[in-house]
Amino acid sequence: MMRLSAPVPNSQETATDQSAGYGSYVRLGSLITIRWMAIAGQLLTLAIVHWVLGFRFEAHWAIMAISASAALNLYLSIRYPRAKQLTDYEATVHLGFDLVQLALLLSLTGGWTNPFAFLLVVPVTISATVLSRKSTWILLALALVSCLILARWHLSLPWGAVPLQIPTTYLIGSWIGLVVSMVFLAIYAATVSADARRRSKALAATEAALEREHKLAELGTLAAAAAHELGTPLGTITLAARELLRETPKQDARYDDVALINDQVSRCRQILERLSHSDLAMRRTLLPFKPSRHWPMKRRGHSSF
Repeated sequence: MMRLSAPVPNSQETATDQSAGYGSYVRLGSLITIRWMAIAGQLLTLAIVHWVLGFRFEAHWAIMAISASAALNLYLSIRYPRAKQLTDYEATVHLGFDLVQLALLLSLTGGWTNPFAFLLVVPVTISATVLSRKSTWILLALALVSCLILARWHLSLPWGAVPLQIPTTYLIGSWIGLVVSMVFLAIYAATVSADARRRSKALAATEAALEREHKLAELGTLAAAAAHELGTPLGTITLAARELLRETPKQDARYDDVALINDQVSRCRQILERLSHSDLAMRRTLLPFKPSRHWPMKRRGHSSF
């Protein structure tokens, strides 16, 4: 019996998956929800810094940057359904907007001296998790350019009568640390996500192959059951046909018809025997899965890692 194996995707299908398939994991509603959370956090931070801590800065420009993000969210919520699946390109544009908006907000609120500058890592990490490598590299390059711009051009926060003096060496070290962390997280998240996607696709292909094998096994079992049910009446017909053949003289005009009936009955018995043998061979081929007694131990060891 020919065994079925899992289908192997060709290079064209693989390229298609890498270019457009990843974006199908991103839902517009998820990005809208995350952006609303970011907007709420940004407004709350500005309110605390401005009215509680008493820092005086260009708050209206920062509010305009946040309002642009809120306006985009309102437009997307009205224009598109939240269940819309984004393509890789669309998800990249959304994360790129969030990255630029955050960089603009940081440039208005201290640049590298802002303790929330590390949030530039978030869009790149999200891209490395759910988008293609090309999109991740684009967002990573955009984040690095934003870091360079923030290091050179930003509005300083008013720290009071005595301005805050941060050593240049510390600022350079902080910039290098953020850049290295951004690159490392992007590579690590992309590698882990790619492995998870490959395992998921392999598991889906294996399950599809097993399902086809089980359907064939059920078909063979049904054929064997039919052969068993037909065996008794066919045996009776065989005996009657042989008896009729012996009793019919060769000179009789009906002898050829009786001989033909006897041959066809013998052929039917051979077909039923082949069906029974094929079912037995299929049962021997499709052995039930029996996990090893060491399997739970291996799973526990793997999860502990």
